[in-house]
Amino acid sequence: MRQKRIKACCAAFTGLTIASVGLLLGFIAWRYLTEYPSSTLIAAVMAAGSVPVAVGIAWLLRRRKSPVWSVAAAAVCLLLCLVVLGSVAWGKVTYSRFGLTVIGALPIPVLDITVSSSGVLWFRDKNHQITLSEVRPLVDESTEILIIGNGWHGAAKVEEAILDAFGSRVHVLRTGEALRAYNSHRAAGRRVVLLEHTTC
Repeated sequence: MRQKRIKACCAAFTGLTIASVGLLLGFIAWRYLTEYPSSTLIAAVMAAGSVPVAVGIAWLLRRRKSPVWSVAAAAVCLLLCLVVLGSVAWGKVTYSRFGLTVIGALPIPVLDITVSSSGVLWFRDKNHQITLSEVRPLVDESTEILIIGNGWHGAAKVEEAILDAFGSRVHVLRTGEALRAYNSHRAAGRRVVLLEHTTC
């Protein structure tokens, strides 16, 4: 009886984790991939596909006689959640190329990102206009440096008002250089904000 309960709890945890991740990815794609005409379709496929997959995996895990598979799957899900949270807290860019940024061990394909001076990762609308109204909430009195990665080929346009508002604290660089500068400033203990356009 105890084994059945453990197996059921672990299977439910695994299913809920998979469904939650799929729904979250679907929401992020819908909300922030605005530059892509198929963003709604991508979001719908991610969100709709994650629930049956999660239910199927949970059902398969519950049908196994031994609880070992259920416990192992739940442990893997928990480990991956911890890796994601640890990567966000760590805040260092460990790898980058056109269309892909890896923060710690967390890969972020295509999406543009922001990282606050306290290391909180979030996403920005996928577009080529970086405006003062977008940047202002990211910067406070304690921010020493604002790094804007304007794309691997410099295609994103930075509003002049940003330079006027924040002066010498703003560094506008191609994305590759911006990420190297961000890592360097963070390693030196400075309070630095990153806004990155990950593609062109």
